[in-house]
Amino acid sequence: MTKSDRDALERELPGYLMARRWFRGKARRIAGAAVEEAFTVADAGGGAFVALVRVRYAGGGAEHYVLTVASDWRAGGGPSDGCWPRGAG
Repeated sequence: MTKSDRDALERELPGYLMARRWFRGKARRIAGAAVEEAFTVADAGGGAFVALVRVRYAGGGAEHYVLTVASDWRAGGGPSDGCWPRGAG
């Protein structure tokens, strides 16, 4: 995952997470979300990752989540095109 891909993902994560049924922190305000590690999924053409994400809350505390992430930035797509994260909802 390139730095620009990571930065784009981190900008979108708070809104993405708040919309997920499985996200435990809906009642809390997110102070930030960071990709701590990202591992490329083999044979996916370099556009699929497993990401370890740390979510920090404004009132203190943090949680970790593991997300599958797919991108098609190389084809001109991006987060606003709904291309990622896939299958996590």
